[in-house]
Amino acid sequence: MTSVLEAPEFVDEVVSPRAERRTQRFPVGMVVVAVGVSILLRARFLVTPLTSDEGGYMAVARAWASGKHLYTEAWVDRPQGLLVLYRVWDAVTGGSPTAIRAMAIVFGASAVMNMLLDTALAANAA
Repeated sequence: MTSVLEAPEFVDEVVSPRAERRTQRFPVGMVVVAVGVSILLRARFLVTPLTSDEGGYMAVARAWASGKHLYTEAWVDRPQGLLVLYRVWDAVTGGSPTAIRAMAIVFGASAVMNMLLDTALAANAA
C-alpha cells in the first residue's frame, strides 16, 4: 500500500534562505544619497578662501617639499600623514584653494561611504 504525502498548507509561507538573503541586501540607495548630501554640503566651500588650518597645512607641506625638516624648521602639531596628503595633493593639483576644497570633498565623500559600508557589513555579520 502506497500513501501519497501531501504538502502542508503552510508551505507557501516558508521563506527560502535565498529569498531571505535578497531582503537583506546592501542599501545602495542610502549610500548614494548620503554621499550626494556630503558632496553638496562641501561644494559650497569651493569658492571660499582657505581657513588658517588649511592654509597652514599647505604652507608646512610646501616648506617640507622644498627641503625643510618637518617638526623642526617646518613646525605643525599634526601627524605626518595629513601633511603627506597635502604635499601629494599640492604636487598633483598645484595646491589652489579650489583643489584643496576638492580634496576635502573627495575624502569626505569616501569617509561617508566607508562608514555606511562598515555599518552594513557589521549588521550582516551579526
